[in-house]
Amino acid sequence: MAAGLGFKTFNTGDVLTAADTNGYLMQGVWVFANATARTAAVTSPQEGNMSYLSDTNSVEYYSGSAWVAVGGSSDFVKISAATYTNQTSINIDNIFSSTYKSYYINIESAFCVTTGSALQMKWRYGGVTAGNTHYGVLRGYDYAGGTYTTNNLAAAFHTLNQNPGTLTPGSRTIINVTGANGSSARPVFFGNSTSFNSGELDIVMGWAETPQTYDGINLSVASGNITATVQVYGRKA
Repeated sequence: MAAGLGFKTFNTGDVLTAADTNGYLMQGVWVFANATARTAAVTSPQEGNMSYLSDTNSVEYYSGSAWVAVGGSSDFVKISAATYTNQTSINIDNIFSSTYKSYYINIESAFCVTTGSALQMKWRYGGVTAGNTHYGVLRGYDYAGGTYTTNNLAAAFHTLNQNPGTLTPGSRTIINVTGANGSSARPVFFGNSTSFNSGELDIVMGWAETPQTYDGINLSVASGNITATVQVYGRKA
């Protein structure tokens, strides 16, 4: 793809050359289904090229070395968003990569069919969920008028919400992830959650005990099935 030539006023009788077409007329905002489709179509992007990705609803420009979200490289970009209904567990893969420095994960309306269950998270890599005792956990929560803290350096999972509830809207959980950037590492997360059913407030954090190239997460509940809407955003800086 040719580099953009800027702006030109065409006059009656001018000859429209291939260079004019590539340099002026083809320099709008190109629409693609996703980044993979863009890469296949635009094999030699030039500085200033613009594109819109339908899967993430994002407008990006080519800086000369990489595609960057319009508004600055520090902007959050939606990586995935989906609603899961009555699942035994939820696997969300291919969300962590070298493209982003940190991640924001919003888990909305999470609830389960069993009263008193817990919303749990494990790390995944290459389609595999990391085994037990791979998780460091630190939690503080206020429940039924009392304040509690828990910690475990070899836990079987991360507890994100002690009681996500049995009815919609269930719970809200927000976590921030850093260190999961496409190379072997021990990513860390921190965040908070609340259950509208139980009135519980949680402050949670944790880390992967074993270094690995983690690229996703697994969500489940201690017993029963889980329903939730999960949105994942990445930040490049």
